[in-house]
Amino acid sequence: LPLRAQKMKIFGEDRGVPHLVTIGFSSVSRSVPVDYLHATMAKLFSSGVDAYDYIAIVHLADFDDAWVKSTAEKLQDNWRGQVADGRLHALHAPARLYPNLNICPPTALSCIGGESSQRASWRAKRQIDYAMLMAYSAEKSRYYIQLEDDISFTSGWLSTVFEYIDALPNATKESNSPWRMVDLKGAGCLGKMFQSNELLRLATYFLLFYDQLHCEGAVAKWTKAMTSGKGEQYFKKGKVLFNHEGLVGSHGRSQPEQVTCGGHSAPSCAECPMDQGESYCHGDCVWIMESCVLNNQEALVAASHSPADPTHDQSPFHGSDHDHESKGTLAQASEQHSETFFGSSEHVNPQIELISTSMTVVPTFSVHFAYVEGTRTAHSDVCDKKMSPVLKHQNRCWFWAKSVDEEQDVTVVFRVPIKLEAISIVFGHAQHADDTLKNGRLEVARQSDHPGDDGEGKCGLFTLLKHINGDRMLAWKIGEKEAEMSIACLRIVTSKAQKQWILIQDISVKARG
Repeated sequence: LPLRAQKMKIFGEDRGVPHLVTIGFSSVSRSVPVDYLHATMAKLFSSGVDAYDYIAIVHLADFDDAWVKSTAEKLQDNWRGQVADGRLHALHAPARLYPNLNICPPTALSCIGGESSQRASWRAKRQIDYAMLMAYSAEKSRYYIQLEDDISFTSGWLSTVFEYIDALPNATKESNSPWRMVDLKGAGCLGKMFQSNELLRLATYFLLFYDQLHCEGAVAKWTKAMTSGKGEQYFKKGKVLFNHEGLVGSHGRSQPEQVTCGGHSAPSCAECPMDQGESYCHGDCVWIMESCVLNNQEALVAASHSPADPTHDQSPFHGSDHDHESKGTLAQASEQHSETFFGSSEHVNPQIELISTSMTVVPTFSVHFAYVEGTRTAHSDVCDKKMSPVLKHQNRCWFWAKSVDEEQDVTVVFRVPIKLEAISIVFGHAQHADDTLKNGRLEVARQSDHPGDDGEGKCGLFTLLKHINGDRMLAWKIGEKEAEMSIACLRIVTSKAQKQWILIQDISVKARG
């Protein structure tokens, strides 16, 4: 691995004596006019790093050779001084060195944790990108910091880092070992600092589990293995050292400005846990394989979310007025939602053969209210409107269930199989904000090989599409390059019993063709 990594060098002068710190970046091309990498290099070199003996190493990790060539030439032209004195290196790992990146089972509707095959391949490649970069950097310095190519820096940030590092003990009694990692940011693999003599071991670990663990999950498991289970050190001085600024991620999709984590908000799911682990990873995010990740990132409906506030409705198609939803109607809410998610307020659900539930239904609040065929404004539902003051102003009712037990479900069977493009489900209400499914699953099924005459006999084996963790609005959308998904049924399943009632305002489904 180290010998192969050194052969990947595009440019860079080796001075023969290790530097103090390596600052590592991995970069790929993006279909946006902003040149993130060169802007980040300019910010780095003007952030006060010259006070330290550093080296910046960039892995140009795109498989587009023309982009790699032009980007390397631009780096050398823009930063001639840094290249000449050995403070800027670039490398490139060609595609032939990468293993198979189609890591999802070929017959599965989704990959581990409900990811799409496209996102799973992107994640696996990124893991290998980092491993190659770390292997190349292993002997270049005493310390290594993993950063990203679309960030800005606080002036003097590196001085703050080393003030913190210098205060750490050489070894701790709990782990009987030196520190293995310091998390400078609390966001994925951004801002992770290591002692360089461990980089080859970490790079090897990344390569072993590239198809099984998210980057942050791999780091967390490796760190605990190296410290008798103690885990990582967190930088806790409260000073922001760098900020993530890219609007388009290396996966090629727009990045949200904020996500809801459950009881709070953060710039990204990776920043939700705040050293608290799984208990701080909910809302837009889900805890998978030791990592807090966006709950099916391709399907995030809003480009940004308002900060979590218990006095506000957190549904992304409502405004911030606490009474907005109760003053309107469910039909209006559904129209706003359809325009946001499906691109049109004229969305019409596919026809179904039946919708059924095994849950205990609150009298008059039938499961049929949750799925509407045809236009929503054409309905005038009848339910016990004394149950909620909100319903006095509604021309639609909702589905309400109580005494919720484990493995109960709401099942939708389509009249004919559909080519699924998107699903959205609205749980709870501004006035009944706690009536959501706390722990459940959204699942889909192809048509059975031996379907019954009608009903649920049409459903084949159900497969996980997405986890549900108290979401007010749950959304899933197929990736642009994913194969078509033909389904006959979908269902919402409870994974655990809960005391809270479950309210479902609306199930919206979009089919292709």
